[in-house]
Amino acid sequence: MRKVAPLAPELVRVVDEHLNMPEVRRRRKRNVVWAVSMVKNEADVIEASVRHLFSQGVDAMVVADNGSTDGTLDILRSLAREFPLYVAIDSLVAYEQSAKMTRLARFATEHGARWVVPFDADEFWFSVDDRSLADTLRNADPGVGVLEARMYNVFPTEELDPSRSLGEYRYRLCLQWTKLGKVAFRSHPDAVLAMGNHDVQCPGEKRTALMIMHLPWRSQAQMERKVRQGVTALKQADLPENAGRHWKAVAGSGPEHTLDHWQRVIDGVPDAANGLPEGAEVVSANPFLSEDAELKALLRR
Repeated sequence: MRKVAPLAPELVRVVDEHLNMPEVRRRRKRNVVWAVSMVKNEADVIEASVRHLFSQGVDAMVVADNGSTDGTLDILRSLAREFPLYVAIDSLVAYEQSAKMTRLARFATEHGARWVVPFDADEFWFSVDDRSLADTLRNADPGVGVLEARMYNVFPTEELDPSRSLGEYRYRLCLQWTKLGKVAFRSHPDAVLAMGNHDVQCPGEKRTALMIMHLPWRSQAQMERKVRQGVTALKQADLPENAGRHWKAVAGSGPEHTLDHWQRVIDGVPDAANGLPEGAEVVSANPFLSEDAELKALLRR
């Protein structure tokens, strides 16, 4: 097993006390893929990412809402009437992501998951080949326990309107994948997810076979809200000082500082805090349209 920081029993107890898990009455199936997530105030993007994952063959999903005030919970409950999506309620403000996501992953395992995809609301997962995400997971070699996803940051060139489809816009796609990727993994009762879903402690080899289109910034208001609530949650968690440093850098000294970061995003100005490194190759693309073979070939270079 890979080495991931163990979870303190007291933290596990606190997380369990604050997570109200849903009932799952559906009959278990074999070789099932579950997606798991924790969200807060993601009304502008959560429906798009949920629908995308189900279109990629995911069989079921559990999402924990952490006190959203923007309608995210209502959107999730509406989607739950259409898909096998189960909504948990998380009342713990502290950003204890490792413990919370591990609990959700174990819930999926308890309900028949063969593979678990831990995702954030602003992530759109794909296979690097022509198969769906779920088919790639189901057909992984038996000795493989983890499939790593390279993550590519995608930037709007204008404010995104939540009432419009993501497919209606053009974006700047950074061809340099982020330093830290994300992981999907073969379910295991003792699996522990690392902070940020960047790694997982579980048996088996790790291979790279997936990619993520990451859309962290969608509007000035969304940027301000995200960094503000992120910094607040970090302060209440027992985490290293460098945790969430990108949120802290964008938040800076207040709204004017964040506005400067937002202007840099839409102008395409390199800024490491925003996720666009100096000197990185950028192309104009829309990775949220139907899968583009030419774009995939570009990303596989």
